[in-house]
Amino acid sequence: MTGFVSALRSTGLLRGVTARVSVVIMAGALLGSLPAGAVDVGRASLTTDSVVVGLSPGAGLFSADLPIYRRGDLAVVRGSLAQVRARFHGRALYVEPVVEMHTMGIPNDPYFAQQWGMSAASGIDLPAAREKASGAGVTVAVLDTGIRRNAPDFAGTEILPGRDVINGDFDPTDDNGHGTHVSGTIAQATDNGIGCAGIAPRARILPIKVLSASGSGSNVTVAEGIREAVRQGARVINLSLGGGGSQTLQIAVNEALSAGVVICAAAGNGGGQGLSYPAAYPGVLAVGACDRYGNRASFSQYGTNLTISAPGVGVLQQTYNPKNGTYGYGAWNGTSMATPHVAGVVAL
Repeated sequence: MTGFVSALRSTGLLRGVTARVSVVIMAGALLGSLPAGAVDVGRASLTTDSVVVGLSPGAGLFSADLPIYRRGDLAVVRGSLAQVRARFHGRALYVEPVVEMHTMGIPNDPYFAQQWGMSAASGIDLPAAREKASGAGVTVAVLDTGIRRNAPDFAGTEILPGRDVINGDFDPTDDNGHGTHVSGTIAQATDNGIGCAGIAPRARILPIKVLSASGSGSNVTVAEGIREAVRQGARVINLSLGGGGSQTLQIAVNEALSAGVVICAAAGNGGGQGLSYPAAYPGVLAVGACDRYGNRASFSQYGTNLTISAPGVGVLQQTYNPKNGTYGYGAWNGTSMATPHVAGVVAL
C-alpha cells in the first residue's frame, strides 16, 4: 500500500489528509423534510423538456417559470433551451441542458485469494495495510445506484441512512447492483468468514442514490448528491460514474473540494484519450483501470489529467441481481471498479 499511497500523495490532491482521518458526524441524523419540489428531482431532471438554471443571487422563481425543482440557486424548469434562456434573461448565471450521467462498470473472505487488486503485487497489500489502519471514523459517500444494506457480506459494515435523490426520499436501496458492488470494495466486512474483503472495513458508507435502476442519472442528480455528501460530513466521495461536463456539476465539485472533501471519479470506459466528467475537473482524483499486470485496461480512458490507475479488471465483490432478487459474487470490469480502490485507500 505504501507505493499506492505515495503515488496519490505525489499528485498534491491529498494535501492535508493524514494517514488516519477522524470525522465526527451525527450518525443516523436526517436532514428533516425534503424541500418543496424535490420529490421527483431524479426523474424530472431526465425529461426531454427540462433545462437546468443556475439562478443569480436573490433571483426569484415563479409559477410562470414552469419550475419542476429548486434547491438553493439550482433549478430545473420546463421548456426548450432557447425559451428558458429568454425567460431567465437577467436572472440566471447560466442556463444549460440536462446532461446524462451513467455507471462505468462492465459486468463480467473465502474469495480473498481471488481479489488480486488487494494483493501486495497490485500495490495495495491489504493484509499489511490492515495492521496500520482500518478507515475507522472516516465517512465515504458512494454516489451510485444505492446499496443493499442487508447483503450478507455487509454484516458488521457501518452503513449510514443516506439519501435517494432519484426518488426524493431517504431510502437509497440499490435496484441495479452496481452501487452495492462498488461499496463492497471500499468497506465490505472483513475477517467475517464469508465472501470478500473491503479495503477500509471500518469506514462508514454514506449511500446516496443518484443513478436509477438502469444505471442512469443526470448532472442535476449527481450535483445534488455531491452537496448532500458534504452536508452529511463525508470526507471522501466516490463517483463510479461519468458523462459530459456542465456548469451545474462543476460548481458542486468545486464546493466539495473547497470544503476539503477528496473526490475520486472514474476516468471512463470509452478506451480513448480524454476523460469523462467529473473526473476531468481540476482537483478530482481521476482514476483509470489497469489489469493484474499493471497494463492499462483496453477500455480505460486516458489523458494528461489522469491521476492514477487502479485494479479494474475482474474485480470480485458481492452484488445484487435485481432480476431474481438474489445476492452473488461478480467479477466486474470498469473504471467504476477501479475508483473505489482509490477511495478505500484514501479512507485508510
